[in-house]
Amino acid sequence: MYLARPARTREPHTENSTATLITKDTRVVLVPPVKRTRIWEIDFLRGLCVILMMLDHLALMLGSYFGPAWYGSEGLSAAGEAFCRWCAEFNHSEVRTAVRTAVLFVFFSISGISCTFSRSNLKRGVVLAGVAMLYTALTYAAASLFDMKGIIVNFGVLHFYAACILFYALIELIFRDRTVLKMLAAVGVIVLVLCLYYLY
Repeated sequence: MYLARPARTREPHTENSTATLITKDTRVVLVPPVKRTRIWEIDFLRGLCVILMMLDHLALMLGSYFGPAWYGSEGLSAAGEAFCRWCAEFNHSEVRTAVRTAVLFVFFSISGISCTFSRSNLKRGVVLAGVAMLYTALTYAAASLFDMKGIIVNFGVLHFYAACILFYALIELIFRDRTVLKMLAAVGVIVLVLCLYYLY
């Protein structure tokens, strides 16, 4: 006995026709995006540098500004006066000069390394520049209110850090993935900064 097969009809191609490729035993595994992990050693060293800079500023304030005005006052104990005098001596010591130079070098080096991991250097630089200008405005206000001319900061660590990030973002924006040109531009900026520093 002969059985005839039914004629196969060609189905029109539609966008959903690919769904027939998925069988009942097909499994779809959703992999969560890999979370970017921070390098804690870099954060630790940068935080340590910030704490040391804050202590350095505290010693400067106690030794050079507030301390001399407090000497002999009833509110300042003997231990407090001795600490203020130690801060004044520390501010003019060679130890402070050496430690300050090393801390600033480590801080700016680590901050430069961090720029290579960031995807928003321009935004970070603009925000930090705003904070730096606010800091300058506050020092001018404090100098005017309390007659402390020596605390005015026109271009400090925050200003320098913001300028470095903005230069990095500008170089990155102009040269993109051309590593050699980026390196040459960075060297040019370094030479320019050194020339300006030693000339002025």
